[in-house]
Amino acid sequence: TWHRVAPLLAERFTVICPDLRGYGGSSKPPGGDDHSGYAKRAMAADVVGLLDALGHDRAAVIGHDRGCYVAMRTALDHPDRVSRLGVLDGVPIGEALARCDARFAARWWHWFFLGQSAKPAERVINADPDAWYGGSPEQMGAEAYADYRRAIHDPATVHA
Repeated sequence: TWHRVAPLLAERFTVICPDLRGYGGSSKPPGGDDHSGYAKRAMAADVVGLLDALGHDRAAVIGHDRGCYVAMRTALDHPDRVSRLGVLDGVPIGEALARCDARFAARWWHWFFLGQSAKPAERVINADPDAWYGGSPEQMGAEAYADYRRAIHDPATVHA
């Protein structure tokens, strides 16, 4: 999705779209059953390290889905580095989770399934990646669809 949004933002801003650990071309460290290699605090440190490497003291940080929690963690752990924060479409936590009703849970079941311990979701997805992932190139665009297909067939990415 960022591949469509980033060019529009780049007309007015410097845009950096890093792959989080385990995604795209990023490293895929072993995370173990506790996913410690993929902790939001570790990924927030990655974001700050990237800002340092690129010579940026502060940045507006925007995250979508899992990235929204990395963005929030970056702002919490490094408030001096975040000028603005945007979070989009994250899995409900805290008060938002408490307000979820059965209808919401049924519609967004995959959030709750993927939010469990690593093993059940990984086993199901890795058993038949094609059955798990039902996107289409017509909806997503051919390039994004191909990226998702590649990712869903990589057990290290599924673990991340």
